[in-house]
Amino acid sequence: MLYISILILCLFNPEITINSVKDCINLWANSVVPVLLPFFIISKAIYYSGGINYFSKILNPLTKILGLDKNICFPFAMTLLCGYQTGSKTIALMEKDGLKNVDYYANICFSSSPLFVIGTVGTSILNNTHEGYMLYLIHILSLLIFISIYQNKNNYEEIILSHTKGNITNAINESILGILSVCCYMILFSIIISIISTIHILPLKTTGILSGLLEITTGIKIVSSILNNPLPVISFYLSFGGCCVNMQCINNYNKINVIRFIINRIICGIISFILCYLYKKTAIYLPIAITAVIIIISNILRRKKSYLLKSSKSCDI
Repeated sequence: MLYISILILCLFNPEITINSVKDCINLWANSVVPVLLPFFIISKAIYYSGGINYFSKILNPLTKILGLDKNICFPFAMTLLCGYQTGSKTIALMEKDGLKNVDYYANICFSSSPLFVIGTVGTSILNNTHEGYMLYLIHILSLLIFISIYQNKNNYEEIILSHTKGNITNAINESILGILSVCCYMILFSIIISIISTIHILPLKTTGILSGLLEITTGIKIVSSILNNPLPVISFYLSFGGCCVNMQCINNYNKINVIRFIINRIICGIISFILCYLYKKTAIYLPIAITAVIIIISNILRRKKSYLLKSSKSCDI
């Protein structure tokens, strides 16, 4: 019924629909493809060539501090360096090769890329590269806090992945399909945002904030122009991911608890909003100090087998 409604609205608003699609394709081509496509290709090529073991050795000290097992090192690195979609696609590849408890991995390997936050959001949209760095730092701090409180209550199993074989051609072909899929999702949500903005059923600020919950790139552009202090809201968007990104990530997995995933995205967004608000009211040192204290407390509780938020081994939707 939702898609039928969108189709009808598109037919009654053809000019708005066409213009929103054009704007979205320009945004995708200029801001998303340069940020995502190279990393899609590189991450898959690394995985197919067996490079996952190198990341396990490099990141093992950090994952031990956070109470994570070694299998998470590679997807965790990919999501930190390359963004949400790359992290989810990496976990999906590992799922095919025998990775267990994918539901837990999907919830904690969820981060925007530094190139998007610093370059696209900070430099291009906000015209302030320094704020881009601060947004990315807060983004990572909120993720570390979430990981610390969302500990896995089940014992980790030592799993040897079967490791799918592939080459650079496979990586390129799969990456092209992936980036085209991102474009289609962006177009769908861009049309919805444009129609909502045109029919004026909500106040301008409410419509602007809602747009970021649907598609973050478009939403960030809007709220940066209508809010006096948009950084906490933008920080929430980056950690929440937006419905567009969340749908892309969810569809990469065979089984995942969708409700838990969305709730956890909201929790991450709230943490990020609070940290960014504190940063704007005081200084960046306070969010850093809060994060360090929570990680220390989490380590103490983990040794006592106590958890603030508990994941589930069940992956049923």
